[in-house]
Amino acid sequence: MSIIVLDPGCIAQTSHNVAINIAIHQHCTQRNTKSLFFLNEKSEADIHDFFPSQSVFRSGIIYNGIDDPLLPFGVMFDSNRWFADDLKQHVSPILQRGDIVVIHTVTCYHLLGLLEWYEEVQHLDIRLNILFRFSPVLRMSAESNRLHNYLYKYALERWSACNQKNVRFLTDSDALAKYYNRAKLVPFASSAIPIDFSFFKSVSQKRVNHEEGIHWMFLGEHRPEKGSMIIFDAINAHVQSFPNDRFTLQIPSGELLSPEIYGEHFSFILGPLKPKEYYQWLEKADAVFVCYDPIAYRLRTSHIFVEALGFGIPTITTEKSWMHLESNRLRNGGSVLMKQFDSVSLFRAMNMLRRQYNQYKQAAETASERVRTIHNIQAFVQALVH
Repeated sequence: MSIIVLDPGCIAQTSHNVAINIAIHQHCTQRNTKSLFFLNEKSEADIHDFFPSQSVFRSGIIYNGIDDPLLPFGVMFDSNRWFADDLKQHVSPILQRGDIVVIHTVTCYHLLGLLEWYEEVQHLDIRLNILFRFSPVLRMSAESNRLHNYLYKYALERWSACNQKNVRFLTDSDALAKYYNRAKLVPFASSAIPIDFSFFKSVSQKRVNHEEGIHWMFLGEHRPEKGSMIIFDAINAHVQSFPNDRFTLQIPSGELLSPEIYGEHFSFILGPLKPKEYYQWLEKADAVFVCYDPIAYRLRTSHIFVEALGFGIPTITTEKSWMHLESNRLRNGGSVLMKQFDSVSLFRAMNMLRRQYNQYKQAAETASERVRTIHNIQAFVQALVH
């Protein structure tokens, strides 16, 4: 038996896709199980150093990246056609009876092609696990929402009519599973989030007095729904009361930001980070910004949020977001919730965390054990390949 992973969205080695694939490969290696990964044809060459892989899938549309209500129909069917053809050409010849096939980060641009291919190979009694990480309307305007919901519904209706004896549908959160289950087409279960906590040998137990400064950090893509438009005003207001605090923000390469422009409190990480680099930066944080728009993150998970809490680092996040729901589930007292998604609410949340930092730090440390128990590589892979 082998584990075959289909990942048409795997291009850059700094993506979550690579981290998920590394987690699966490590699990297989520890159990002497053969694994093979099929990636996007444009995947970076260095990715092949992390796990045995081939770059075969034509790009098509990987995620919901085109917000044009007139385009998705044609693009969807073209992408699915290519995906089915690529599966038949590259994956079918190596399949053995009883293999486990995993596709994660799937969208409607893959589901019909996957179904066509599966119906041709299901006689081999392969087990197919399909993981959804996004809702149908990720990054879509209201104008496009109805169409993308229809495309997903159509694809899942087609799947509901096939033999699903060896097929499992999963999501990376309870909230997203409930969302898809409302359609009552195919049953969805939820999985853990694959975080490798071995990067930190122990949880920091830093405590500060009022005069000491702490190190705040913003990691990840610098996009408006992640708070990039509200964070600078909040920080500039915050340092009036806490002048010794420091801030490190990750921003896209090429942006000319410097302490001379934004003040001595700021330092910047340019461009994406490889996994090891990312954890080295996270280890330096005393508090982490996860100040995301709850509309964009109601059904979408945040690895950074889980990683920070798992390492015992307090966070700031937003009410009515997935992070809020997960905090309740984890009985996490290490996060301060913003009432609204704006700079004033962020400033107030920063002030609260900072004035009671030791209390929130202790609560984050307490929550870290529960986080590590629920969200880890072993729990994720076991849900995905068994």
